[in-house]
Amino acid sequence: MTSAKVSSKELKLYNDLGDLQFLWGLGLREDEAECCDVYGLDEELLEMVPKPVLAVLFLYPITTQSEEERLQ
Repeated sequence: MTSAKVSSKELKLYNDLGDLQFLWGLGLREDEAECCDVYGLDEELLEMVPKPVLAVLFLYPITTQSEEERLQ
């Protein structure tokens, strides 16, 4: 089996307009930046992230269970 290098654009899982609208609401112009998914922090996965990186946002759902675990 041969392995082909896959670009980050091919691996996008979703494109959540809500995430972009949040950034625009903070004052970021639509043409200033783009969002992409980061699949892990090991070197091979980070190579897929377009450069330069200006910021990293961790987005995750807050649930009742996650809040209970946070408060413990």
